[in-house]
Amino acid sequence: MSPRLLARLAGGVLAAAVGVVPLVVAAPADAGQVGITLSIKGAGYIQVVEGSLEDGASINCDMTANRDHRVALTCPRIRNEEPFEAWVWLRPLTVYSPSSWEFAGWTGCDQTRVRNERTECGLASPAFGSVEKHPVASFRDAQAPTVTNLDAQQDSDGRFTFTWQSQGHVLSECRIVGQPYETCSSPALRSLPEGTHEFQVRAQDESGNLSNAPIVSVAAVDTVLWQRPAYISRERSATFSWSTNSATSYDCSLDGVSIACTAEGSVRLDHLGEGWHTFIVRGRKGGWSDPTPSRWDWKVDSIAPDTSIVGGPAEASRTSSTTATFELSASEAGVELSCRLDGAALPCPGRSLTIADLAPGAHTLSVTATDNAANVDPTPATRSWTVDTTAPDTTLTGGPANGSVLTSTSASFRIASTEAGARTSCTLDSKARTCVPGLLTLSGLTPGTHDLRARSTDVAGNTDASAAARYWTVPVPARSLVRSSGWSLSNLSNAYAGKVLTSTRRNASLTLTVRNARKIHLVAGGGTSHGSVRVYVGSRLVKTVSLRTSRTVTKRVIPITAFSKAWTGKVRIVVATTGRTVRIEGIAAPTR
Repeated sequence: MSPRLLARLAGGVLAAAVGVVPLVVAAPADAGQVGITLSIKGAGYIQVVEGSLEDGASINCDMTANRDHRVALTCPRIRNEEPFEAWVWLRPLTVYSPSSWEFAGWTGCDQTRVRNERTECGLASPAFGSVEKHPVASFRDAQAPTVTNLDAQQDSDGRFTFTWQSQGHVLSECRIVGQPYETCSSPALRSLPEGTHEFQVRAQDESGNLSNAPIVSVAAVDTVLWQRPAYISRERSATFSWSTNSATSYDCSLDGVSIACTAEGSVRLDHLGEGWHTFIVRGRKGGWSDPTPSRWDWKVDSIAPDTSIVGGPAEASRTSSTTATFELSASEAGVELSCRLDGAALPCPGRSLTIADLAPGAHTLSVTATDNAANVDPTPATRSWTVDTTAPDTTLTGGPANGSVLTSTSASFRIASTEAGARTSCTLDSKARTCVPGLLTLSGLTPGTHDLRARSTDVAGNTDASAAARYWTVPVPARSLVRSSGWSLSNLSNAYAGKVLTSTRRNASLTLTVRNARKIHLVAGGGTSHGSVRVYVGSRLVKTVSLRTSRTVTKRVIPITAFSKAWTGKVRIVVATTGRTVRIEGIAAPTR
């Protein structure tokens, strides 16, 4: 038997002798036992200073890592056994705790005592009994965190940045006064509605201790322009009105230059120059101002645009076209154009205007530009012209008759048109010939059929569809005829071409080869004693002609024959009489 068991049995006998309890020894057992489950709230350290512990248990319990004094942590169970009653004394220590911590007190102790300025907790079992104890040692963080240097700044977007410093904390909480706290950190960014606001911040340590809660006041200013000129204005004065919910003063500028503006929120600007202007107003309250002031850019335009019409028929012109295309423009960009044709509204949405199906007669197009400032051109652009679709009629007067034989190498005509100012164009024998309205003289005409045509074109460009025409034939003169013997060529001033072939010999002949002839005419002289001639076309006698007249004549044109179709061959003139004078001046062979 061990010495400790012997001692406990001796104690039991002694207790029985003095009548404390009856001595009952059924088996070896402890007389008194106390089991202790210790809880430590906060960063505490407990040491067993009296009482022997069983089971090799530690005499120290270290909970200094627990920085929340609201939380209790449980140490491993310890126990003490003694022969009569068991005692354990526990001592709190703060030497291992953070510097701001202190011991707050005990609960669940049987006795307490102060040793070395420390309150110790005593726990005991009943005599010869066993008991479980649950003491609690409370340690407290005695120093709350602090918040300092709370400040506020506002950025160019109107947001506020709050900054502060804190010590001894594990978290920070912020709020706008009147609203709940929420977790935050420095710097804290806030977008606030217009008005005055108080920002408050506090810190909390791990034990829930709250710091001081400083407040900083800020003012969110939002300046709103509610009266301003039009974006494009023709007025040289402008009135601006604005408002805020918090500003007490305002800064204003015009085109970058500060101007006076009242706290009532209105200003009138006069004598504004032409062009673009910028007005800016910024509200202020104390040291706070609107970071995004209200701004209005507008243009003063009091000068009316000038309208132009380009292209199309010229002013006061005449044209045969029933369609006209114009290009419309103005001295300013972005204008609105309004058009009228002959006094009636005409849509002209673009800068190119085509008018079709114009009726003959006079027309006037009027175009007016209105700019973005509602300035209206006081002198609209106009264009007047006349649509003329009727062609002029051309006439030829004077000169040889149509289809006649002209015993001259020159001819004069007078050209006229039914429209004043019309120009004429002519052809002679299908070749262009210069001509103008009035007298036209043709000279040096060669033998043969000639065709003169005159056509008028008026100032509108209408051309006479049926030209005035005149055709005639110039005979082949006597000198150009092939003659047999018996003929004499002599000058005769009043004869055709100033020459005459004379014969008194029977069967003397003259020959002319013709091409595409439609008629044959003989040009001869006549007198009281003149003889006769026979006319042959080819070998066929077509006519016998007497040249005797009641008086002496020249340039007598005598029709001989006509052909149903163009004829080519030789024409012969044969003297039919003897001893009588025959004078031949020429032969005409019209080809029409």
